[in-house]
Amino acid sequence: MGGVDQMDLTIAMYRVNIRNKKWYWPLLSWCVDVCVHNAWQLARRSGKMISQLEFWREIVLVYLTKYANPSKGFGRLSLHFSTSRKSRTSDDIRFDGFNHLVKKILKKRRCASEGCRKKSSAVHIQCSKCDVGLCLDCFESYHTVPN
Repeated sequence: MGGVDQMDLTIAMYRVNIRNKKWYWPLLSWCVDVCVHNAWQLARRSGKMISQLEFWREIVLVYLTKYANPSKGFGRLSLHFSTSRKSRTSDDIRFDGFNHLVKKILKKRRCASEGCRKKSSAVHIQCSKCDVGLCLDCFESYHTVPN
């Protein structure tokens, strides 16, 4: 087999296969596959004997570690099932006493204060600095240092 046939064979082993209705997606995914295949061939020629699957895994791990998004906080299920809620903001910001203002929002948010189960009232509010939803009853106690 020639070089093109071998490339087609190795690309078919670990093909990026995402179904999409856009006409350009197969072309784009094929270009990514060819680029990874060429990079794998260059790595093998430089003396790094690695399988194509391991090469793909290294690429994925590099991108996951470089562009990983930190967790944004608690999900809906963990709020429902957890016995205690941890603060979504650091204690240094939460208890500093500066610029914690009531901000009106369009969407309802669940109150972030521990022990409060209601959504922010009909006025839809949150703390402008902490960016957490709070009801009016819990706003002051949320920003006060516990004894």
